[in-house]
Amino acid sequence: MNMRILSVCLLLPLCTTAAFAESQFAYWEMKGMKEQDVNAQITCFVNAIKVWGEADSKESLVLTYALLGSAYLELGAADNALESANRALKLGKCKSTQLAYSIRGMAYGIKHRYEKGISDLTAALALSPHEASINANLCITYAEAENYEKALVFCDNAVKFGPDNIENFTDRGHIYVELGEIDRGLKEFQKAMERVSDTDSAKNLLNSGMRYKSLVYTRMGNAYFKKKDFKAALENYKSAIRISSRNAEAYWRRGMLYSAAGEDALAQKDFDQAIILDLDCVEAYNGRGYLFFKKKEYGAALQDFNRALAITSLPSARLHRALCYLALKRYKSALSDLDKFFAAKSGTPEAYNARGEAYRGTGEREFALDDFNTACRLGSKQGCLNAKSGRKF
Repeated sequence: MNMRILSVCLLLPLCTTAAFAESQFAYWEMKGMKEQDVNAQITCFVNAIKVWGEADSKESLVLTYALLGSAYLELGAADNALESANRALKLGKCKSTQLAYSIRGMAYGIKHRYEKGISDLTAALALSPHEASINANLCITYAEAENYEKALVFCDNAVKFGPDNIENFTDRGHIYVELGEIDRGLKEFQKAMERVSDTDSAKNLLNSGMRYKSLVYTRMGNAYFKKKDFKAALENYKSAIRISSRNAEAYWRRGMLYSAAGEDALAQKDFDQAIILDLDCVEAYNGRGYLFFKKKEYGAALQDFNRALAITSLPSARLHRALCYLALKRYKSALSDLDKFFAAKSGTPEAYNARGEAYRGTGEREFALDDFNTACRLGSKQGCLNAKSGRKF
């Protein structure tokens, strides 16, 4: 799910202030708001900040820092956006404080620091409770943190306060799918798809209508994947890519589908393309790493798992790296990863069996037997075999 970042030009009607007199600061601030190119906006806002003086209002400076943060977000520069929002908030409370909290909350969300993101977006919402974009971003951030029930509350609010924004329907559909209500999710996607062609809502999206259709097809593919209708899932991913060849998520999702079907060469091709399009694509690194692991190319696998975990602590990447360490007989490293996996996610048969093998490797045989027995109870055949053999050591 993508954060709902408002472009600076869309914020212009909200930003007229008394500061637009003839000062140099006002000149650069207004010029930045009128620019269509994001890099040009950044240049103008930086120039405005440099020439700000006591004759210019502090509120206008807060606004300029917030707008600078928004422009950085459009470029995906979350660290720069955080710095700009922090500077805005340090200047004190004013009308633009809500925007600054929103910018910082979105930046934290992009950096996977979800608690901080939720805190800032909640602060922004307290200042403007009926703002659809803030509700939408809270929905997105809770979803990224896998709190889907809470996410649905804010998605409902986003649809209520922004019924003409197609993205709100897509976000709510995604939440329904994650909650297991797949048919309800598909209905939301259909509503979104219908609105792309027969309303002007698509004109308000940051991406073109065609790229947005690509996103909806991706979400529909995810829904069918969860329904185990893999043929329909594949067709939707193909449609998403055909419409927009720059849709990184569609590539890695299709890669996962190919991987599950044993089409490893096609899967790796899709993971490679997703990484070309998005160097921070955690799921693509994780998926490609697992393909390398299956081929016993452990060095390449570790490299990809390390890249994934440097971006965010994805539990499945943690488990996969542990399996790689086991294959290399690096048992203590495997145990370290498995402990972190269990702290973040409830145990799976594969994880219990892996930890049992790591304990066996370090000579902690009682712990190993406990984990093998648990893996066996959860349905792992390998766990049962290890438990049986473990009683003899």
